Amino acid sequence: MRALIHIGTPKAGSTTIQYFVNENAEALASKGVQYLRHHDGYRGNHELLHAGLLLSGDDLTEKGPRSLLKSTQPRDVAAQVDALRASLEALVAKRGGSGTYFASNELIFLRLTTAPRIAGLHDLLSEYFSEVRYLCYLRPPEDWILSRYSQHLRGGGTSTLEEYGRQQSESYDFANILDTWADCVGQDNQIVRLLDRDSLVGGDLIADVLSLMGLDSDGFAPVPRQNEALGHVTCSFLRQINETLGRADLKDPNEIIRRALVKRLEQGSDGEPRPQFSSETVGRIRSENAEQLERIRARYFPDRATLFAPPRLSAPQEAPDFSEAVALAASLLSELPRDEKLASRLRRANPPAPGPRVRALKEAQTT
Repeated sequence: MRALIHIGTPKAGSTTIQYFVNENAEALASKGVQYLRHHDGYRGNHELLHAGLLLSGDDLTEKGPRSLLKSTQPRDVAAQVDALRASLEALVAKRGGSGTYFASNELIFLRLTTAPRIAGLHDLLSEYFSEVRYLCYLRPPEDWILSRYSQHLRGGGTSTLEEYGRQQSESYDFANILDTWADCVGQDNQIVRLLDRDSLVGGDLIADVLSLMGLDSDGFAPVPRQNEALGHVTCSFLRQINETLGRADLKDPNEIIRRALVKRLEQGSDGEPRPQFSSETVGRIRSENAEQLERIRARYFPDRATLFAPPRLSAPQEAPDFSEAVALAASLLSELPRDEKLASRLRRANPPAPGPRVRALKEAQTT
C-alpha cells in the first residue's frame, strides 16, 4: 500500500483540498484511496504533525516544541500517535496492501523543518507503507505573502498592506525547507507542484491532486474554494476595527465581538477586488527571494526558464470610499444582536452583576 501525504505549503489551497477529501471520503474509498480523520472539528491530519514532533525526540514541554502544538497538550500527543498507529495497522490489514492512504496537513511543511522531525514522521509511515511520497504546492512569494495578509487581519493585526509586505518580504524561506525534506526522504519521494493554472492538471487544484492519486474528477462532488483572501474594502475596514478594539484575550467581550465581525465580513467579501501590492513592493519581494527561487527552479523544475512567470502588476488601488465602510458597519451591527450564539458567549464572558438579594446571600455565607 502506498501513502501520499500533502504537507503544504500553507495558503496554497490546503483548506480546499481538505474540504474536498472530507466531503468525498466515501467516493475516494470506493476508488481505493483512504482518507482518515482522527480529530473532530479539524479537517487536516494534525496527528501526523504531532507524530513527527513526538518521535523526533524533542522535549514537547519545552517552550520551542511546545509552541508548535498550539492548543494540544503535550500529555495528549502520545495518545494521538498511538491512535494513529492503531488506525494505520487496521487500514493496512483491511486493504491487504493495495490502494493509497492520503492525508493532509499544511503545517507539516512549516513545523517539521529539522531532520529528526521529518525522520520521525517518515520512519513511522514507512513501517506501514511500501512507498511514502510528500506533496507540496508553491505560490509566487508575493501571492503567498498577500494571502497571509488576510490571516494577519483575521488574527487582529493592524499593519497596512504595504507595511505587511515590507515586514514579510523575506519570510518565504522555502528552498531550505525543501532541501531538508529531500535530504531526509529522498527527492524521488517529493512531489513539488506550482499553484498556477498553466501547471495544474486541467488548470484545477483538485483535478491535480486527484491525478496524483491516479484518479480523474468523475464521480466526485465539487466543492467551492475555501478560506479565500478578504477583499480590498473588507481588509481596510477590518484593519480599522482591529486598531479600535486592539488585541485581547479570546474571552474578552471586545475580542468576541471582533471575531463575530470577522465572520460577517468573510461572508460579504465575495466578489470584491482583492488587495494588491504596489509594483515597488512586488519588485522588492521578488528581488529579495530571487536566490532561493532560482535554487528551487534548478533542483525541481530544471526545464523551466524561471520558476514563476513575471508578476502581474495592477494599477494602484484607491482607498475605499468611507461611505462603503459606514454602510458595512451599519449592516454588521444590525445583524449581530440576532446572533444567539454570540449573545451567549458575551454573557459568559461578561456576566451581569448579581442583584441585591444574591449579594446579601453571598455576604451572609462569608460572615
